Amino acid sequence: MASERVVLPTQLYPSHYNLELTPDLNALTFSCSEEIFVTVREATNSVTLHAREITIVSASFHSLTGDFSAKLEGVSYDLKYHKVQLTFDAEIPASVGEGKVVIQFNGILNGDMAGFYKSSYADANGNKKIMASTQFEALDARR
Repeated sequence: MASERVVLPTQLYPSHYNLELTPDLNALTFSCSEEIFVTVREATNSVTLHAREITIVSASFHSLTGDFSAKLEGVSYDLKYHKVQLTFDAEIPASVGEGKVVIQFNGILNGDMAGFYKSSYADANGNKKIMASTQFEALDARR
């Protein structure tokens, strides 16, 4: 039986992630600003990431030295394998070395207890309250 394990391309190799999540507990949605610090191993004009139940709003690539940048040209979702490919308007040369991919995206706070999700609790008076929780194990972090 063939494995369905999804291995991402390694032209851009991640080393660190910064995320700022902003939940809207009334609409049960969230927005996220993300920076992915990468080493450019091979020239490429795209990056493929794990993604599930999110919508890319914008993305760009910036070298850490500030001498190269590329803007998002296209987004392609692979819903079966929970991936998204971001295509940039310029090829990122390997000579860039270190850089970062900056992404803005939106998602839903579902009740599936995976990724960034909706949960609830009772306050001191027994009133039900909504909160956002995380489950960022390897498969759930793509949400």
